[in-house]
Amino acid sequence: MTDERKFPNELLALVFQHLTKRDLLNCTYTCWAWNSIGNERLYYKVYGNSNDRFRKLIRTITGAPSQTGVSTANGMPRQLGKLIRVIKLQRDYYFHANSRWYAELLSKLATVTPNVHTADIYGPNISPSVETTTEFDWEASLSSKWPHLRRLRIAAGKPTGDIKFPANNMETLLNRLHYLDIVYWPDFPEYLPPSPLMVSDIRMLKVAVQDKSSYHRLKELLNSCQDTLNTLTLSWSASSGSLSVDDLITGLRQLKKFGFSYSISADLTISTFGDHVEHLELIGSHRLVENEADRRVTNATLKTTGLKTLRVARCEHFVDYLADILAANASTLQNLYFTGDSGDLLIEGLMDNSAHLNNVTTLSFECGMLNDLKANDLADIFPNVQFLEMTAGPFSSVERWITSKTLRKFHHLKAIGSITFRELLEPNGYTLAFCDMERTLFLADVSEG
Repeated sequence: MTDERKFPNELLALVFQHLTKRDLLNCTYTCWAWNSIGNERLYYKVYGNSNDRFRKLIRTITGAPSQTGVSTANGMPRQLGKLIRVIKLQRDYYFHANSRWYAELLSKLATVTPNVHTADIYGPNISPSVETTTEFDWEASLSSKWPHLRRLRIAAGKPTGDIKFPANNMETLLNRLHYLDIVYWPDFPEYLPPSPLMVSDIRMLKVAVQDKSSYHRLKELLNSCQDTLNTLTLSWSASSGSLSVDDLITGLRQLKKFGFSYSISADLTISTFGDHVEHLELIGSHRLVENEADRRVTNATLKTTGLKTLRVARCEHFVDYLADILAANASTLQNLYFTGDSGDLLIEGLMDNSAHLNNVTTLSFECGMLNDLKANDLADIFPNVQFLEMTAGPFSSVERWITSKTLRKFHHLKAIGSITFRELLEPNGYTLAFCDMERTLFLADVSEG
């Protein structure tokens, strides 16, 4: 007899979104219908953080259908590996990716997960000291097995001795990707396919510049995707000659988001971030005294207008200029993220200039010297904030350093940061929603979108 009171699968999927993994796992043991919907959520994104867990994952998703299958519309089982869309090999692999087993297991994992579209992995390393002459073939071992892969983050692992990071036969993969993050594989440009380089469909790119060689290969890469690239993140540590940032970004007609991080020894020239950039992130070297690189980056930032988002971190020398930068973008700026020890000085400067940034609706402010008085000033400077995140830092002497009176000055507040702000609220004083605010282009992991 058919039960006509069956709960609709669409509603069941929505309910399952709010369950813990343990509860969701228990639900999969209830019936085939719940098993199917629950497993789709459980196995949508999988993680690996050890040799044993990696091997156990592969055994689980490659077992016999009677052991690992989930019911489909026609009642036939399907393998769990086909449910996986996102793979993330966590940071612990930094110490494991040099092992000879890693490349083999990565290829085997790709074989049984044909629907993956997003992957965060460590590059397979080849050491001449290991008794093998076989390089990792990206096309045969990975790309051909993940035909839907569009978003890829690769870290290089921990370089030791004569370890190599081969990028053999990678052309097809690079041409298919929309998102590529190799900022933690600093010498990746050295392994790019030979010239002429054609990577025509990348929209988002995160990459490091560490020397002239990587700079010139990166320039070639950017030229090949100048009609599609809209987000670029550069981590700059090159100190061998003054290399031009302008030469890299000039001609990127679609560039809307630009993130720039530079080390204390970086040698560079830059005059402008361009007329099209709407979202800018700067991560400096955390020094109080400017050097030439700081001055050039500052001057380029002072020329910006029309920014919608500005993120500034570890740029203590910026505080003297940030009021002018904010004023130049006051009519368009909607999101401001600031992290630095001199945030109190920034607030004082904005108050001295009677600044009122009425269009800012998202504010994240991290400062070691923040207190209730400074938070009160922030409410005056940013009167229309809807999403707020603040932290008092290590110098705060009390748990609740912000008063209810100050919080009420943010008249339009809808949500507060769930990580750094929860302890500031009185238990029964507010019914605001909590939110996970996007932090930085650099710190964010590869996403599913």
